[in-house]
Amino acid sequence: MLAMVLSVGAANEIKLCGVTITDELAAGGNLVPTLDAMDNVAATGTVTYNSAMQTLVLDNAEITYTPSNESTVMSFATWATDFTIQLKGMNKLTNAFSGYANAIFIPGTDRIHVTIAGEGSLEVTSLNWYAVNLHGGTLTIDHTTVKFNGAVAENSVIGGSLYIKNSYVTATEISRLSAIELTDCSIVQPTGAEIVSTGRPEQIFCNIDKHGSNDDIIIKPTSAGIGATLTDREEMDNEEWFSLDGRHVEQPQRGLYILNGKKVIVR
Repeated sequence: MLAMVLSVGAANEIKLCGVTITDELAAGGNLVPTLDAMDNVAATGTVTYNSAMQTLVLDNAEITYTPSNESTVMSFATWATDFTIQLKGMNKLTNAFSGYANAIFIPGTDRIHVTIAGEGSLEVTSLNWYAVNLHGGTLTIDHTTVKFNGAVAENSVIGGSLYIKNSYVTATEISRLSAIELTDCSIVQPTGAEIVSTGRPEQIFCNIDKHGSNDDIIIKPTSAGIGATLTDREEMDNEEWFSLDGRHVEQPQRGLYILNGKKVIVR
Protein backbone atom coordinates (compact mmCIF):
# COMPACT_ATOMS: atom_id res chain seq x y z
CA MET A 1 0.00 0.00 0.00
CA LEU A 2 1.11 3.59 -0.62
CA ALA A 3 1.26 6.38 1.90
CA MET A 4 -1.40 8.99 1.18
CA VAL A 5 -1.26 12.80 1.29
CA LEU A 6 -4.67 14.44 1.46
CA SER A 7 -5.60 18.12 1.32
CA VAL A 8 -6.43 20.08 4.44
CA GLY A 9 -9.62 22.11 4.48
CA ALA A 10 -9.57 25.18 6.71
CA ALA A 11 -13.16 24.62 7.81
CA ASN A 12 -12.72 21.01 8.84
CA GLU A 13 -12.76 20.04 12.46
CA ILE A 14 -11.46 16.47 12.75
CA LYS A 15 -8.50 14.32 11.83
CA LEU A 16 -8.46 10.53 11.67
CA CYS A 17 -5.03 8.89 11.69
CA GLY A 18 -3.44 12.19 10.66
CA VAL A 19 -5.86 12.73 7.75
CA THR A 20 -7.99 15.87 7.83
CA ILE A 21 -11.54 14.93 6.92
CA THR A 22 -12.44 17.51 4.31
CA ASP A 23 -15.92 17.99 2.85
CA GLU A 24 -14.63 16.56 -0.43
CA LEU A 25 -13.32 13.43 1.27
CA ALA A 26 -16.48 13.00 3.37
CA ALA A 27 -18.66 13.31 0.27
CA GLY A 28 -17.33 9.96 -0.90
CA GLY A 29 -19.28 8.19 1.85
CA ASN A 30 -17.46 5.51 3.84
CA LEU A 31 -14.02 6.75 4.94
CA VAL A 32 -12.73 3.28 5.80
CA PRO A 33 -11.31 2.42 2.34
CA THR A 34 -9.29 5.65 2.37
CA LEU A 35 -7.93 4.96 5.84
CA ASP A 36 -7.25 1.29 5.17
CA ALA A 37 -5.21 2.18 2.08
CA MET A 38 -2.64 3.92 4.27
CA ASP A 39 0.55 2.08 5.17
CA ASN A 40 0.11 2.45 8.92
CA VAL A 41 -3.66 1.95 9.29
CA ALA A 42 -5.88 -1.12 9.40
CA ALA A 43 -9.56 -0.21 9.15
CA THR A 44 -12.82 -2.11 8.74
CA GLY A 45 -16.53 -1.32 9.02
CA THR A 46 -18.11 2.01 8.14
CA VAL A 47 -17.13 5.56 9.10
CA THR A 48 -19.04 8.54 7.73
CA TYR A 49 -18.83 12.26 8.46
CA ASN A 50 -21.46 14.98 8.12
CA SER A 51 -19.69 18.32 8.38
CA ALA A 52 -22.94 20.31 8.43
CA MET A 53 -24.07 18.38 11.51
CA GLN A 54 -20.50 18.01 12.85
CA THR A 55 -21.22 14.32 13.35
CA LEU A 56 -18.93 11.34 12.86
CA VAL A 57 -20.76 8.00 12.66
CA LEU A 58 -18.90 4.82 13.61
CA ASP A 59 -20.77 1.73 12.45
CA ASN A 60 -19.05 -1.51 13.49
CA ALA A 61 -15.78 0.27 12.74
CA GLU A 62 -12.34 -0.88 13.87
CA ILE A 63 -9.38 1.41 13.27
CA THR A 64 -5.85 0.49 14.34
CA TYR A 65 -3.23 3.20 13.79
CA THR A 66 0.52 2.56 14.09
CA PRO A 67 2.12 5.96 13.52
CA SER A 68 5.85 6.62 13.41
CA ASN A 69 5.46 9.51 15.87
CA GLU A 70 3.09 10.76 18.56
CA SER A 71 0.14 11.21 16.20
CA THR A 72 -3.38 10.36 17.42
CA VAL A 73 -6.16 8.19 16.00
CA MET A 74 -8.68 11.02 16.39
CA SER A 75 -8.09 14.70 17.06
CA PHE A 76 -10.08 17.91 16.80
CA ALA A 77 -9.19 21.39 15.55
CA THR A 78 -9.06 24.26 18.05
CA TRP A 79 -11.93 25.98 16.20
CA ALA A 80 -14.27 23.00 16.47
CA THR A 81 -17.38 23.61 18.57
CA ASP A 82 -20.18 21.08 19.14
CA PHE A 83 -19.11 17.72 17.78
CA THR A 84 -20.87 14.33 18.03
CA ILE A 85 -19.49 10.81 17.68
CA GLN A 86 -22.48 8.56 16.98
CA LEU A 87 -22.04 4.86 17.74
CA LYS A 88 -23.69 1.96 15.91
CA GLY A 89 -22.67 -1.62 16.66
CA MET A 90 -19.28 -2.39 18.19
CA ASN A 91 -16.43 0.02 17.46
CA LYS A 92 -12.73 0.15 18.32
CA LEU A 93 -10.08 2.86 18.02
CA THR A 94 -6.52 1.76 18.81
CA ASN A 95 -3.25 3.68 18.81
CA ALA A 96 -0.52 1.03 18.53
CA PHE A 97 2.42 3.44 18.66
CA SER A 98 5.21 2.05 20.86
CA GLY A 99 5.89 5.41 22.51
CA TYR A 100 3.74 8.04 24.17
CA ALA A 101 0.71 8.75 21.97
CA ASN A 102 -2.94 9.46 22.71
CA ALA A 103 -5.79 7.63 21.02
CA ILE A 104 -8.07 10.72 21.11
CA PHE A 105 -6.94 14.32 21.63
CA ILE A 106 -9.34 17.14 22.54
CA PRO A 107 -7.51 20.51 22.46
CA GLY A 108 -7.29 23.10 25.19
CA THR A 109 -10.07 25.47 24.23
CA ASP A 110 -13.32 26.11 26.09
CA ARG A 111 -15.34 26.28 22.87
CA ILE A 112 -15.06 22.61 21.92
CA HIS A 113 -17.73 20.19 23.14
CA VAL A 114 -17.47 16.54 22.09
CA THR A 115 -20.34 14.11 22.75
CA ILE A 116 -20.18 10.33 22.39
CA ALA A 117 -23.67 8.84 22.06
CA GLY A 118 -25.69 6.10 20.39
CA GLU A 119 -26.89 2.55 20.91
CA GLY A 120 -23.53 1.03 19.98
CA SER A 121 -20.31 0.82 21.93
CA LEU A 122 -16.78 2.14 21.63
CA GLU A 123 -13.48 0.74 22.89
CA VAL A 124 -10.60 3.24 22.88
CA THR A 125 -7.06 1.99 23.41
CA SER A 126 -3.64 3.58 23.68
CA LEU A 127 -0.86 1.06 24.23
CA ASN A 128 1.34 3.42 26.22
CA TRP A 129 -0.42 6.71 26.94
CA TYR A 130 -3.85 8.28 27.33
CA ALA A 131 -6.97 6.85 25.76
CA VAL A 132 -8.26 10.44 25.79
CA ASN A 133 -6.11 13.48 26.42
CA LEU A 134 -8.82 15.90 27.49
CA HIS A 135 -6.69 19.02 27.24
CA GLY A 136 -9.68 21.38 27.34
CA GLY A 137 -13.35 21.82 26.47
CA THR A 138 -15.83 19.12 27.45
CA LEU A 139 -16.33 15.45 26.75
CA THR A 140 -19.86 14.11 27.33
CA ILE A 141 -20.67 10.40 27.27
CA ASP A 142 -24.43 10.21 26.90
CA HIS A 143 -26.57 7.04 27.16
CA THR A 144 -23.97 4.72 25.65
CA THR A 145 -21.12 2.33 26.43
CA VAL A 146 -17.44 3.27 26.27
CA LYS A 147 -14.37 1.39 27.43
CA PHE A 148 -11.14 3.37 27.75
CA ASN A 149 -8.06 1.15 27.85
CA GLY A 150 -5.95 3.94 29.27
CA ALA A 151 -6.55 7.18 31.10
CA VAL A 152 -8.99 10.01 30.48
CA ALA A 153 -6.81 12.81 31.75
CA GLU A 154 -4.51 15.74 31.05
CA ASN A 155 -0.83 15.35 31.87
CA SER A 156 0.52 18.89 32.18
CA VAL A 157 -2.21 21.36 33.19
CA ILE A 158 -5.79 21.23 34.41
CA GLY A 159 -7.77 19.54 31.66
CA GLY A 160 -11.30 19.91 30.41
CA SER A 161 -14.57 18.66 31.88
CA LEU A 162 -15.97 15.13 31.74
CA TYR A 163 -19.73 14.53 31.93
CA ILE A 164 -21.06 10.96 32.03
CA LYS A 165 -24.82 10.58 31.64
CA ASN A 166 -26.59 7.25 32.17
CA SER A 167 -23.71 5.36 30.57
CA TYR A 168 -21.51 2.34 31.13
CA VAL A 169 -17.90 3.57 31.22
CA THR A 170 -14.64 1.79 32.03
CA ALA A 171 -11.28 3.57 32.33
CA THR A 172 -7.84 2.89 33.73
CA GLU A 173 -7.69 6.38 35.23
CA ILE A 174 -9.72 9.59 35.26
CA SER A 175 -7.69 12.51 36.58
CA ARG A 176 -6.42 16.11 36.36
CA LEU A 177 -9.67 17.49 34.96
CA SER A 178 -11.47 20.73 35.76
CA ALA A 179 -14.76 18.91 36.42
CA ILE A 180 -16.16 15.37 36.60
CA GLU A 181 -19.93 14.95 36.82
CA LEU A 182 -22.02 11.77 36.84
CA THR A 183 -25.74 11.85 36.00
CA ASP A 184 -27.92 8.75 36.49
CA CYS A 185 -24.81 6.60 36.96
CA SER A 186 -22.34 5.78 39.72
CA ILE A 187 -18.87 4.37 40.36
CA VAL A 188 -19.11 0.65 41.18
CA GLN A 189 -15.40 -0.24 41.02
CA PRO A 190 -12.99 0.05 42.80
CA THR A 191 -14.89 -0.18 46.05
CA GLY A 192 -14.91 3.20 47.73
CA ALA A 193 -13.67 5.12 44.70
CA GLU A 194 -14.94 8.69 44.62
CA ILE A 195 -14.64 12.01 42.83
CA VAL A 196 -12.29 14.29 44.74
CA SER A 197 -10.77 17.73 44.25
CA THR A 198 -7.12 18.36 45.06
CA GLY A 199 -4.55 21.12 44.62
CA ARG A 200 -4.28 24.78 45.54
CA PRO A 201 -7.22 27.22 45.46
CA GLU A 202 -5.95 28.72 42.20
CA GLN A 203 -5.38 25.28 40.63
CA ILE A 204 -7.96 22.64 41.55
CA PHE A 205 -7.85 19.20 39.94
CA CYS A 206 -10.76 16.78 39.81
CA ASN A 207 -9.92 13.09 39.95
CA ILE A 208 -11.59 9.77 40.60
CA ASP A 209 -9.60 8.56 43.59
CA LYS A 210 -9.14 4.76 43.48
CA HIS A 211 -7.58 4.77 46.98
CA GLY A 212 -4.58 2.78 45.85
CA SER A 213 -6.47 0.12 43.92
CA ASN A 214 -5.07 -1.22 40.65
CA ASP A 215 -8.54 -2.08 39.38
CA ASP A 216 -10.06 -0.20 36.46
CA ILE A 217 -12.71 2.40 37.18
CA ILE A 218 -16.17 1.11 36.27
CA ILE A 219 -19.17 3.43 36.09
CA LYS A 220 -22.63 1.94 35.56
CA PRO A 221 -26.06 3.49 34.95
CA THR A 222 -28.39 3.78 37.91
CA SER A 223 -31.52 4.17 35.77
CA ALA A 224 -33.05 2.28 32.86
CA GLY A 225 -32.64 3.38 29.29
CA ILE A 226 -29.03 2.78 28.31
CA GLY A 227 -29.02 1.50 24.75
CA ALA A 228 -26.42 -1.21 25.24
CA THR A 229 -23.85 -2.67 27.59
CA LEU A 230 -20.71 -4.67 26.94
CA THR A 231 -20.97 -8.27 28.09
CA ASP A 232 -18.09 -10.73 28.44
CA ARG A 233 -18.66 -14.23 27.13
CA GLU A 234 -18.11 -15.83 30.52
CA GLU A 235 -21.18 -13.97 31.81
CA MET A 236 -23.54 -15.70 29.35
CA ASP A 237 -24.33 -18.94 31.17
CA ASN A 238 -27.92 -19.61 32.24
CA GLU A 239 -29.34 -16.56 30.46
CA GLU A 240 -32.10 -16.33 27.84
CA TRP A 241 -30.79 -14.52 24.77
CA PHE A 242 -32.79 -13.26 21.78
CA SER A 243 -31.92 -11.63 18.47
CA LEU A 244 -33.32 -8.17 17.69
CA ASP A 245 -36.13 -9.80 15.69
CA GLY A 246 -37.16 -11.98 18.65
CA ARG A 247 -35.52 -15.30 17.76
CA HIS A 248 -34.07 -17.36 20.62
CA VAL A 249 -30.26 -17.61 20.47
CA GLU A 250 -28.48 -20.56 22.08
CA GLN A 251 -24.90 -19.35 21.80
CA PRO A 252 -24.65 -15.59 21.14
CA GLN A 253 -21.57 -14.49 19.24
CA ARG A 254 -20.29 -10.94 18.85
CA GLY A 255 -23.14 -8.57 18.13
CA LEU A 256 -26.29 -6.92 19.49
CA TYR A 257 -28.92 -8.99 21.35
CA ILE A 258 -31.83 -8.70 23.79
CA LEU A 259 -31.13 -9.85 27.36
CA ASN A 260 -33.65 -9.36 30.16
CA GLY A 261 -35.54 -6.85 28.02
CA LYS A 262 -32.49 -4.70 27.26
CA LYS A 263 -30.20 -4.36 24.25
CA VAL A 264 -26.81 -5.86 25.06
CA ILE A 265 -23.60 -5.94 23.04
CA VAL A 266 -21.56 -9.15 23.24
CA ARG A 267 -17.84 -8.67 22.69
